[in-house]
Amino acid sequence: MTSMEVYADMDLTGKVAVVTGADSGIGLEVATALAARKATVVLAIRKAEEATNTSDYIKKVVPGADVVIPSELFDLSSFAQVRAYAKSLQSFEKIDILVNDAAVDTNPHKIVTKDGFELAFQADYPSQWLLTELLLPQVRKAKGRIVQLVSKAYRLACVQSKRWHCMDLDRLPPPVIEGNQTAPVIGTPVTNYGIGRLLMIRYTEDLAEKEKKLGSGVTVFNVNPGFVKTKMAKADNLSPFFEKLACETETRPGSGCPVSAGQGALTPTFLAMSPDIAQDSGKFFEWCAPANVQQCMDEAWGPAICPGFTQKYKDGLFELTSKWLANFTAPLVSAEEKTVAQLDDAALVAKGRCPDWLQPMCDKIKNVEGCLKCSSDVAKCIGDSACKQSLTNAMKCMAKMSGKTANEQLTCFVPINTLRDNLFFCLLDKNDCLPISKDSTKYPTCKDDEMVGDSNFDPKHIIGHWWKLRAWNKGELYECRDCGQVTFRPYEKLPYPTAEPEDTRDYNIIASTWLEKDSEGKEVSVNETSLFGPRPGHKGYPNKQNHRGVMYGLSYLENFTIVHDGTGEREPFIFLYGCGSTKQGRYVTAFVMGKEPTASVTLNTRISQIAAQNGFDDYETPGAWCVVDNSCPVAQPSTQLII
Repeated sequence: MTSMEVYADMDLTGKVAVVTGADSGIGLEVATALAARKATVVLAIRKAEEATNTSDYIKKVVPGADVVIPSELFDLSSFAQVRAYAKSLQSFEKIDILVNDAAVDTNPHKIVTKDGFELAFQADYPSQWLLTELLLPQVRKAKGRIVQLVSKAYRLACVQSKRWHCMDLDRLPPPVIEGNQTAPVIGTPVTNYGIGRLLMIRYTEDLAEKEKKLGSGVTVFNVNPGFVKTKMAKADNLSPFFEKLACETETRPGSGCPVSAGQGALTPTFLAMSPDIAQDSGKFFEWCAPANVQQCMDEAWGPAICPGFTQKYKDGLFELTSKWLANFTAPLVSAEEKTVAQLDDAALVAKGRCPDWLQPMCDKIKNVEGCLKCSSDVAKCIGDSACKQSLTNAMKCMAKMSGKTANEQLTCFVPINTLRDNLFFCLLDKNDCLPISKDSTKYPTCKDDEMVGDSNFDPKHIIGHWWKLRAWNKGELYECRDCGQVTFRPYEKLPYPTAEPEDTRDYNIIASTWLEKDSEGKEVSVNETSLFGPRPGHKGYPNKQNHRGVMYGLSYLENFTIVHDGTGEREPFIFLYGCGSTKQGRYVTAFVMGKEPTASVTLNTRISQIAAQNGFDDYETPGAWCVVDNSCPVAQPSTQLII
């Protein structure tokens, strides 16, 4: 199989793919394959003539291909030119795929770059590091993917460079190798290529972990394309021993040796498009499957152990590389440039016009100045394709639903989008930019003062997974939504916009999942994560609790009474009553949670007893209490923080 055959039916329309080294070999094959799937392919090539020839070739192979030649050329031997190239891509709001293929194998002319580095080393590590870091904000906007082409030459890093301890941080960067030397045992020209490749592997592993912790959605992969018949496989770079080693360890049965550029491009193309590999971010791939980084020849780290695998080393490497590139890593978009959109919005308003992102709600605005205070959240949302689309849909829906009930307007916010909801929190809750529909439902009077509650309750009792079983129909009907699942876990700080309580003692996190209907009537799984814990000053503790968070752009506060803590009973359950409020109005609620999706006859009888003892005389009245339909697939709520 080749790069043109893998995921042949995938449609990448609207996706932007940057491919370095796209003028020949593996890079050209990857670029052509992505163009064949209708991606916009942005070339990163060192010479203008080669860029033009490459574009013409791809368009000939793929009629109608969308190929872009940026205004700046791409030269790995110059940090300034790498930055200039990255700057020339700022017209792209996002980058979905970045494939770093370009590299330099040897440096026979002993060239030292203007930046003071040995040519092969600079091209194979710090310049690629720089491009990746500069384009990372755009890749994050797309929740995109980065594919780093490396090589199994990493195993021979110290042998090829004739430099033991070659990966030690205090021995980096490596110097120019003088004379026409050959590497011991393997007999190939001496080079720093292997050092650059192993450093790139360690940087990629570290970057993947950082993006995972950040929750950016960016995935990153190392890939060995195999022993491929390209410019690097020329006779001057090889020896009989090296060819034998490469053919035995880098090919697969039936592929031949060396393999064609199309076969070598198979795994990079697979990684650029595969929809099911996010869990393998940071891993090293060969022939479309994860492989181990091992069998290095470096006596300093021990037999067959590859240097740099510790987090301490990776942290030190990032710090060292950052120092080398300190003059070239400033954000490509300055703070001044970021304010241009804000100034444009202000100018529009001053002329009596409405910013585009507020259409078609412009005639509903009640506080223009308040809207402009949300420009930072606007920039984050419209810079993310999913959020921008969600915002557009929500605005259209809100205009259409004008005058409808609060519950009907609620459908405009389904499904949840975190960036969009943060923007609506700014527009609706903080700055009164847009009108908020008032809830006209008539609820019973809040009885928080009269409801005593169960003093035996302990916040630790509810840690774990629960199902909503019954809910009071006179209260807020949110608790009656299908597939109501709740997970409580120990307290941790939640991201914006949920405010941290002054006293976090005895607090838990509550992650809820349920089915909600969107504006088209389609049921969508919705997640919400919030805080559950004591009221200020632990007033009424432990039977008096509060629940606070932000949902659909509106903050809420619910004062709960633990009516009954039945967590220690044979069929565990918990009965809650609450009085809550948002800017839409005040409401009451009551519901019961259990450990199973349905309540047995015995448990239902027990709940009925507790209800009667606490003033809910209508529990047995048909239609007074809903039975939550939990016939959905049994899946526990995600522990991911979804606000």
